[in-house]
Amino acid sequence: MFRFLLLTLSVLFLANYGEAYAHTNSPPVTVVIFGSTGDLTARKLFPAIYNLAHEEQLHENFALVGIGRRPLITEDFHASVHHSLLTFSRQKPSDSHWEAFKEHLYYHEADFSLDESYEKLSRLLKQIDQERGTQSNHLFYLATDSSYFPIIIQKLHEHHLIHSPADASFSRVVIEKPFGHDLSSALELQAHIAQFLTEEQIYRMDHYLGKEGVHKLIQFRFQDARFEELFNHHFVKNIQLTLSETIGIGDRANFYENTGHLRDVVQNHAMQVLALATMEPPLDLQADTIHHEKVKALEAIRAFPEDAIDQWVVRGQYGSGLIQGKGVLGYTQEKSVPATSQTETFVQAKLFIDNERWQGVPIYIRSGKRLAAQTTQITLNLKENPWKIDAITLVIQPQSQVLLHQDSHLVPYTVDIDLAFAKREAYENLILASIQGDQSDFVDMGEITSTWRLFTPVLNHWLSGSASALPTYEAGQWGPSLADQQAAEEGIAEWKVFSN
Repeated sequence: MFRFLLLTLSVLFLANYGEAYAHTNSPPVTVVIFGSTGDLTARKLFPAIYNLAHEEQLHENFALVGIGRRPLITEDFHASVHHSLLTFSRQKPSDSHWEAFKEHLYYHEADFSLDESYEKLSRLLKQIDQERGTQSNHLFYLATDSSYFPIIIQKLHEHHLIHSPADASFSRVVIEKPFGHDLSSALELQAHIAQFLTEEQIYRMDHYLGKEGVHKLIQFRFQDARFEELFNHHFVKNIQLTLSETIGIGDRANFYENTGHLRDVVQNHAMQVLALATMEPPLDLQADTIHHEKVKALEAIRAFPEDAIDQWVVRGQYGSGLIQGKGVLGYTQEKSVPATSQTETFVQAKLFIDNERWQGVPIYIRSGKRLAAQTTQITLNLKENPWKIDAITLVIQPQSQVLLHQDSHLVPYTVDIDLAFAKREAYENLILASIQGDQSDFVDMGEITSTWRLFTPVLNHWLSGSASALPTYEAGQWGPSLADQQAAEEGIAEWKVFSN
């Protein structure tokens, strides 16, 4: 009876979950982007805000302020935004739409550490409030190197640009990943910003949570009781989660040498997908409820044995090889990468969630660059069950779909999802949610500490000098042979990956 009630509440949850994204009544706002001349802003943020404005998802009283250290006159800033939209936006700017959009654009040159820059910003925002009727609502988006997060937030507070939560106007801060580089640095960053922001003002970004495929995963789990009944150790033999890329590091050598693949993808994207696939059904739509269930699942993950980390977590680094028939360089041959680099570009980890639902089910996460296909998907391989389903694969990208494996056949399963949400790209959905004050698809601190607590011992082990040698794998393959050996120990002869 309790389980039936839980599933009924989940269905009601999903009905409201879709409706949240059909809502277009956004408040007036000024979006302030720190790091407006960077790659992320050009590729994702400018196009996202333009598309939202073009589709009337933003209030007519909105403004966009780009903040950067480069001296730019208004015309140069407009030209850079226009080039971004022409190059990266899913909707190209027509003359009429562009002329209307650029009237909302402002540029502010700033040194992130100087008080004078924030004094001028304060005056600019007051001017915009008067010109645009933005009612002193501010969304600050930190698209900078993470080292600037503490000083920017502190200076915003010191110059009274962060309103009290009790004020009629709102101040919100979107923080891009990475949130810290290990457990202690994440806790230190949180302790610092908590002096100036309340939790309801912090929006920790993980763009995977704005993807259509992630929402299809949630819808699939809870919209049909048959499938939710399968998501437990009684019916699941093992879980395979793949986040693979065919691309290399490109011109991001400095970033990757300081980050590595575990920090870049596994600790955040992979663990968010896993949490959503394994959490208990949330009882309502409140962000706190969703976060609570995710944290419970993440905190139940068994810690890696300190004396056997190399057996539980396999790393690797791509060498030269073929991608789609074209020769590519190995990681240490990439521009600005040291020949002796020990940075991982591949991670495979074996996990167990020690709770009632998942007790004893092995979970494998495999993620890397220069692998054989570009995809994010999770497969549940099933034991015998009344519905005669051998496995379930939920493909998140590049094209989201749900596949049921029955008698050696793949059967697509249709998942109903809000069409407006599905049409938009991830950053569009998340920027809109942050403007509307919905934290459901952002990451709370409990989720971050849970994942860093799990993986910080792994990072420390790799730095200790006692770790196994870093193996290479040929570009275009599925990682080092050690990864296949690890999976084979669990009886996984084939890793299921389905390309669109």
